[in-house]
Amino acid sequence: MRELGNFIVDNAEPDLLDKPPPTGFTLLTDRILQIRTRFLMTKNIMKTLNNLLIALGPFGVIAWGGYLVIQGEVEVGVILAFVSGLERLGGPIRELIGSYAAITDARMRYRILLESFPEGIDPEEPEPMPKLSMGVGGKA
Repeated sequence: MRELGNFIVDNAEPDLLDKPPPTGFTLLTDRILQIRTRFLMTKNIMKTLNNLLIALGPFGVIAWGGYLVIQGEVEVGVILAFVSGLERLGGPIRELIGSYAAITDARMRYRILLESFPEGIDPEEPEPMPKLSMGVGGKA
């Protein structure tokens, strides 16, 4: 995208530089900017919420566990063991989310590939292989 922008700027016609851009172009670039801004805002909000929820897990365990320790119902070692186990869950959960994303991506790419075939061809039903005229060892 940047290469295209640089090409347009470097190869601009001098007589067009003094004129304002066409209205359609301005509306299109404004719309693209709005979409990109909304995408980046949504992405950053989602990351912030994810980080907040990840941080709330151990905090909640420590807060509730501290209350239970003060009440004398559990010992500090139990709370520390639970927080340690909770932190170890992060790796497998990340792997699970990554594999789900890879599977979803593969399904989408496969669907796009299937849509690219002409109407009469069914990619699910392969054509039969032609019989080879060569014998064993490459001799006819």
